[in-house]
Amino acid sequence: MSNELILSLVLVGSGAVGFTDDFSDLDFYLIANNKESISNVMGYVNENIKKHNKILFFQQMNERGLQVYLLDNYLEIDIGYAPLSEAAASKEHFKILFDKTNMVGSQMVESWRKIKEENQSKNLSADIRDRYKKYADVIFHYLFHAAVAIKREQYWRCIAEMEIARNMIIEIKGYKYSLVTKRFRNVDDFPKDELVKIEETLVTELKQEALLQNLLCLVDLCYTELESHFCNDIIINRKHVMEYISNFLRCCNKH
Repeated sequence: MSNELILSLVLVGSGAVGFTDDFSDLDFYLIANNKESISNVMGYVNENIKKHNKILFFQQMNERGLQVYLLDNYLEIDIGYAPLSEAAASKEHFKILFDKTNMVGSQMVESWRKIKEENQSKNLSADIRDRYKKYADVIFHYLFHAAVAIKREQYWRCIAEMEIARNMIIEIKGYKYSLVTKRFRNVDDFPKDELVKIEETLVTELKQEALLQNLLCLVDLCYTELESHFCNDIIINRKHVMEYISNFLRCCNKH
């Protein structure tokens, strides 16, 4: 880019680690010379993209320093903006496409190093344990509600309750494996045996018997994970949940 206010362009996202195909979007991080010039730079980029492409959708979020484009070939382009003084990596992998300053790469590497050091100093294991404990204290609610929903033939309600519990477990498994689980981004990278256990909880039939089987698999998934961290420190534990579901099953059989 010939604009003198633009100092560097960095490829981020999946493209930075070589994961690109016909369905991949493009994520860029554009470094401007200072904070005051970002508005002008965003306008300049927008003008040039519109000049060379047909745009179906455009959104500019000034508070986040972000532009989102969807071209007529359905290619999504996301561009984040920052001044040189604030150039920093939010993820480990990135690729410098050009850098007039010869400083951006080292600045981003250093910023990522600091983030990792800060995370270690915060004792992440304790933070993760707190999250496990929080979920261990509440997850039974959703399992109970799912069972009641099955009894009442509120099958969509059951699905919703089970999904909340499943997502809690997926989140803490992500912590365990250091994988991003937001919008299930890296869940496919879980160990295969873990994925099989999760798949067994997925609903394929809106029938009482099938949903009960899914629920039992979910109970096992939840408590196997939670018990691995504090087996004797779960207030409402696997035994309580299984007793509740067993009582529920007896009630169903009577009818």
